[in-house]
Amino acid sequence: MSVSLLPPDFDQQVRKAVGAFWASRSSKFATRSQGGKRDSVVSGKNMAGFIDLVDRVIAHCGLPANAGHRRKFKVVLPGFFRATKDWDALVIY
Repeated sequence: MSVSLLPPDFDQQVRKAVGAFWASRSSKFATRSQGGKRDSVVSGKNMAGFIDLVDRVIAHCGLPANAGHRRKFKVVLPGFFRATKDWDALVIY
């Protein structure tokens, strides 16, 4: 008996997340407040597809839904080169 840590449709979901990432990066909705390509990087929703994918893996592995964190105040960890680092998603079980 083999156990898979990834959902059966994982590859398809990764392709979907990558597509959403590039669609967000090339979005015309990114404001030009910081100049250059930085606006598309910090526009806010670039990682949403990958965060959804992390949630799917959490559910597939049988972890409780509250093991995945997205909210700003719950995804801050101490860093080596700086006092804190904000992450897009964090899994704590």
